[in-house]
Amino acid sequence: MSDTAFDVALFGEAMLLLVADKPGPIEDATGFHKRTAGAETNVAIGLARLGLKVGWASRLGTDSMGRSLIASMKGEGIDCSHVICDPAQRTGFQFKGRVTDGSDPPVEYHRKGSAA
Repeated sequence: MSDTAFDVALFGEAMLLLVADKPGPIEDATGFHKRTAGAETNVAIGLARLGLKVGWASRLGTDSMGRSLIASMKGEGIDCSHVICDPAQRTGFQFKGRVTDGSDPPVEYHRKGSAA
């Protein structure tokens, strides 16, 4: 992205979201689909898809999850030049189960002590 001003700048934690491949308890899942998670990143992606110039600032670890998140955000056209990637920190993540009955799916957060 260029050095011009952003239409929107967002600040906040991103997490890698691992969504179970089948309904049932998370512990019974045999595979997961990788997604981004975090309110700010969801908004950033939506606004970028609408054609706005979006900047996002946060902290991530340099682990595989952090690398995946930053690649996903950049792939959406989001300026990540203000994201700090810290090799001494971990990136937060969460597991999300699947349901078929319309109820809220189970979610497990693993973000304590994360880079953000």
